[in-house]
Amino acid sequence: MKSPSRMLSIGTLIFVGAFFAIPAFFQSYTYLTEQGFNIWHSKRLLLLMSYLLNIGACLIFVLWNTKKKTLRTTFSLKENSIQKPIGIILFLGSIILLPLLNFYDTNQFIARGFPLLWSAWWLAFLGASGLWLVFRTDLLRGFLFTLLFIGLLSRIASWGPSVSAYPLSIGWSEASRYYYASLVFSKKIFGTPLALSVWHPTRYLLQSIPFAFGDLPLLFHRMWQALLWTIISGASGIALANRINKKKTLTYFIFALWFFLYLFQGAVYYHLQIAVIIILIGVKRKNPRLSFLAILLASFWAGISRLNWYPIPAMLALTIYLLEEPVSNYKNWRHYLRTPILWTATGLATALASQSFYIFWSRNSTNISSFGSSLTSDLLWYRLLPNNTYPPGVILPVLIISLPLLGIIISALYKRSPYWHWLRLTALWLMLLVLFGGGLIVSTKIGGGGDLHNMDAYLVLLGIWASYFISGKAVSENPEKSATNTINALWIIPAIIIPLWISLQIMRPMPSYNIAQVENNLRRLKNSVLRATDQGGEVLFITQRHLLAIDWKGEIPLIEEYELITLMEMAMSGNRTYLDAFHKDLREHRFALIVTNPQFVTIKANEEAFSEENNAWTTEISRYLICEYKISENYKEIKTQILKPNTDPQTCSFGE
Repeated sequence: MKSPSRMLSIGTLIFVGAFFAIPAFFQSYTYLTEQGFNIWHSKRLLLLMSYLLNIGACLIFVLWNTKKKTLRTTFSLKENSIQKPIGIILFLGSIILLPLLNFYDTNQFIARGFPLLWSAWWLAFLGASGLWLVFRTDLLRGFLFTLLFIGLLSRIASWGPSVSAYPLSIGWSEASRYYYASLVFSKKIFGTPLALSVWHPTRYLLQSIPFAFGDLPLLFHRMWQALLWTIISGASGIALANRINKKKTLTYFIFALWFFLYLFQGAVYYHLQIAVIIILIGVKRKNPRLSFLAILLASFWAGISRLNWYPIPAMLALTIYLLEEPVSNYKNWRHYLRTPILWTATGLATALASQSFYIFWSRNSTNISSFGSSLTSDLLWYRLLPNNTYPPGVILPVLIISLPLLGIIISALYKRSPYWHWLRLTALWLMLLVLFGGGLIVSTKIGGGGDLHNMDAYLVLLGIWASYFISGKAVSENPEKSATNTINALWIIPAIIIPLWISLQIMRPMPSYNIAQVENNLRRLKNSVLRATDQGGEVLFITQRHLLAIDWKGEIPLIEEYELITLMEMAMSGNRTYLDAFHKDLREHRFALIVTNPQFVTIKANEEAFSEENNAWTTEISRYLICEYKISENYKEIKTQILKPNTDPQTCSFGE
């Protein structure tokens, strides 16, 4: 990007800060009045005054400029012994204050929304001043670096509530992930080899690593998952920065931090990012063998990761090829297409082969139909538009996220498209359109549409393409005609603000638990289960199965079938073979006890959140459980029940 100072002058910082201060003032005022605070006797009055001061400073600047004066800031401080310590304190204080405050702020001293964004904006200004005092860095680039660093720490802080010693699942299926990860070491943990997960295999392969180091508590497994998000997303940012700016300047780290935050807009799950990293590092224009190997490895990983990611490594490699390799370097466009065709065919074949390998290796040869469950699930098209499951709908937020980057691409090509071969631009736009449409379709699948994670491949390709134009690394047919000179710098601001906004808003304070009460409930639950197993009965854990892999390892036999996530997937996809077997086992009272979350038979109306998912579970799971089993023990504090066979069941109007 040329002349960033033209975009981020001191005046621009004041103006944008004032722009954020206006909605921040009204949002804070509304929050205070709704919560019943006496504004004149509240510390939050200082925040309201700060917003007004920022707006006043902006007005002064505008009036000053009417006299054709230019705001310039010149630092003429001579270096002394206290300058660097002050700068370090300013920088460190600016980046940790907001995440730390929100980490412990149960009363929301700073309201969510624009107040958080405004606070981050001016903390970044202080941090940039600190960097200047220490390193004499460019103030504006230092501002961007600090602002994005605040976003990074805010994102890390958002995982704090989930990195907990709480021994049970946080949320509906959170702890189930650790059970599926334990299956990689099932012989060591459960005494027998068990089939690995059909869904998200590479995620559980990564999450399984702590199980290789012995009996570690659930807290450690949660910490490991937070580290996976941080390290792999950070590696993706570094891989992109290396690709487009090898010099370890401040701009390099700005790109790395931006891409880190950008990936969480979907979010792009960390196990899928492995394929992205391999492509960004391995595909080299002047090294076809390394490029071919990178596509093989990334496609193999994608093949055992997720069905709609099979073609993505090849498509990302093609994106790099199309952006870096002019058609003019080849005899003709047909010769130019040889490499893309070879990469595409190789990538798809490798992905399909790796899935076949995984089916055999994972001991799922007799359960092949489960791998295609997503292909038989209902498509809920209304979730693309605003709805109760995801209020903004899928289309609107993905367009908001895309608009700044599309603006960067289009402004870069404006009046420069003649220097780009039609074939290259057509292929790039076509791939982007295919991934956009494919992501929308997958988002309508029952169980999806609650966020933008199914738009992940589209967002990755768009982010890489825009980054090439911003950095000037995209090579046209006439390299002397740089497309980056025509980028409208105003697109850069929303491209940075939007992912920063998302990371700031998801921060939450640490929750509190009555651990003594929880542990007492767990002891009672465990004793009941042990009594049943000592008498030769089978105990099915539908929920909280991680207890058998971590806390109660080797003490209670595992029933492999019918875990929560698997049951939900089978119910949504209508897998009659699996569901009929489950219903049969319930009718025959195969299990002496069943450990599950509270069951209800409420059918939700279509306009309610996740109504189709709830109704699939109710129809195929809950009503069979309630009919054939009854509550033996109910632990309301931990939202867990123990069911026992109902020896005198009511007549059920369903089933055989």
